[in-house]
Amino acid sequence: MFRFFRFGNEPNFFRLLHEQAELADQAAQQLHDGCSSSCDMIGKASDAIHAIEEQSEEKRKLIARLIDTSFVTPLDKEDLDHISRYFHRIVSAVHGSARRLALYPVGGCREDLPAMTILVVQMTRSLVKAMTLVETHQQWSLVPAMLEGLHDLEKEADRMLQHSLAALFNDSSLDVLKVIQWKEIYECVEDATDRCQDVADLLERAGVKYA
Repeated sequence: MFRFFRFGNEPNFFRLLHEQAELADQAAQQLHDGCSSSCDMIGKASDAIHAIEEQSEEKRKLIARLIDTSFVTPLDKEDLDHISRYFHRIVSAVHGSARRLALYPVGGCREDLPAMTILVVQMTRSLVKAMTLVETHQQWSLVPAMLEGLHDLEKEADRMLQHSLAALFNDSSLDVLKVIQWKEIYECVEDATDRCQDVADLLERAGVKYA
């Protein structure tokens, strides 16, 4: 089993990646909360997610600097960098969804949106649990099994996107502009689930490589 022992003041990369996972989860929860009350609070949620995105970017830059200046790292430097970058992409995708909801005059949330945003929360929660295991025990061999359910959630998000778009295109009460805006919002939320899938794939490959 691969284990990471720290010496002196060497950076704890697993802790930093865990913190990135937690930021992604906070952003996803903010988005879901903002969508669960007819989008009345989405403006505040968007501002909160923007602040989280800035924290995530600073964390990503810190990890990149530490990778460059560390002689020994617990994973290959390229693997660490990819995992960090893709965690940040989750937050960016979530912020993109919230920003569009706040900016576009769509007149409140459609009923099926919270069912999509909760999937993002469930996926980021799974990533946090995986990084908790890695940081605490460095048990990479258990990571692939832990993330199996995340792939099912991503497939469910794809299915929900298709269903939501079909309902959207058949909604005669909406003008063309609102249809375009809602299509973009749905696709942004689904993109966040794709970014979660990307991180899961990277962690699973690490689970095989470093077990």
